[in-house]
Amino acid sequence: MATGASRRPRVLLVALDDVSAEFALVRQYGLDEIGTISRARVGKRYAVEREADERKFFHKLAAAMNDIISRESVRAAIVAGPGFTKDAFVEFLREKYPELIPKVKIDNISSGGRVGLYEIVRRGLVERVSRENRVSFETSLVEQLMMEIAKGGPATYGEAEVKREAEVKRAASLGAVERLLVADELLRRNRAGVEGVLEQARRTRGKVIIVSTEHDAGKQLSALGGIAALLRFKV
Repeated sequence: MATGASRRPRVLLVALDDVSAEFALVRQYGLDEIGTISRARVGKRYAVEREADERKFFHKLAAAMNDIISRESVRAAIVAGPGFTKDAFVEFLREKYPELIPKVKIDNISSGGRVGLYEIVRRGLVERVSRENRVSFETSLVEQLMMEIAKGGPATYGEAEVKREAEVKRAASLGAVERLLVADELLRRNRAGVEGVLEQARRTRGKVIIVSTEHDAGKQLSALGGIAALLRFKV
């Protein structure tokens, strides 16, 4: 089942200071601490050597993040810490790993290390980033739906009109639904009326996404009748 709750993006946390980076993944059951990358204290060395050490540390950190993000299908990473190391790291990413930048959110916390990871959670940063990414995810699906509708592609919609409602049900019964988008206000108003379509889509391995009507894309879906489907094939 792929509901709004189960589709929440996994979030990678990185508590970063000038000597270490501590990693954890936010999972449904809590915080999964992954490990630490440490940077040796450089002491009194030339500035060029300190810069080289820092870039070596950043390379290791970026490579580890890239691996975790790919392996765990992470949608967002929070890099937080005291001081300016986090800012320097983000600038390094812009130069060397620009593909990671859209996923990375930066914030201030008072401590690095394991304590820093739990400070990120305590301050509500995970919920904020998850909410932002959820809106982005839902918006992209509604935009894809509108594009397919405009060009007569594999999509159907509407609960308010009987004809349209029948089309969505028919698509679900034929196993054509790849993603079923349902406005949350429609579920609140008429859950019994749409539950059959949801179950049929799930039985044929369609993904059900509950779209919030608190943002513009959700309101757009609601204006279409509150239910729509991106299809595997036209019916």
